[in-house]
Amino acid sequence: MARPHGSRFGTHPPIFKEEGVGCYCWDLVSGKTQTIFGWKDRPGRPEPEVWHRDVLRPDGTLFDPSEVALLQRAIGR
Repeated sequence: MARPHGSRFGTHPPIFKEEGVGCYCWDLVSGKTQTIFGWKDRPGRPEPEVWHRDVLRPDGTLFDPSEVALLQRAIGR
């Protein structure tokens, strides 16, 4: 997933489901690997408005709660 580049939970999982392809999100919690930032972002910049990857903040809250609904629809729940 690379949200700023158009790869989002609302775009790709529905296609994976339709094609019978399994997938997973590489990063889950914002933290040590700093994958909320894009590939070319410099260290020390403020948190971006749209995270590159990751789903949860360190306190367990969601970066974007609407993504849960998208994922639930994509997996048929």
